[in-house]
Amino acid sequence: MIRRLALEALSMAGIDDVAIVVGYEKEQIIEHVKSRKPSVNQRIRFFENPVFAITNNIYSLWLALEWLRGDSFVVLNADVIFDPEILSAAVRLSAPPISMIVDPLWRDETMKVVVEGDHVIRMSKKISREEFSGTYIGITVFSKAIQDRFLRTMNELISAGRVNEFFNVAVQQLANEGTGRL
Repeated sequence: MIRRLALEALSMAGIDDVAIVVGYEKEQIIEHVKSRKPSVNQRIRFFENPVFAITNNIYSLWLALEWLRGDSFVVLNADVIFDPEILSAAVRLSAPPISMIVDPLWRDETMKVVVEGDHVIRMSKKISREEFSGTYIGITVFSKAIQDRFLRTMNELISAGRVNEFFNVAVQQLANEGTGRL
């Protein structure tokens, strides 16, 4: 469920336009979010993923693609609990086209990454403990400069029927194409 902390952290980072893609327990999530007192400027829009049970987060994110167009954006996995300063610091970064927040600690059942220098070169839940560099914590910042390429890659994956992937597949594809620092 979207926790109040995530919405507050977004506001603290200067992000007032928020979209939440709902599926499982959507009524409960919408009611919870609407019942809280939002920051003065925060605007929240809901998108529904009616096929959440047979798709993954790539499809949920794809449902909001048109809403994302036009500026940099942040993607948060809804089940992430984090220190709000992590998000604020990530948003302040301006150099990389995509910033994935990584924790150096091993965690079972999460997305792992292999990093060379400051580049994520591979990400998968199947990376072994011996080769992993860190654990992706579910926060990704996309610059405006990479937006069109990322959205095009997402469209290509969805058009190819790859609705049951993590959106990180699109990020990895851009890294493989030499997007630069991720």
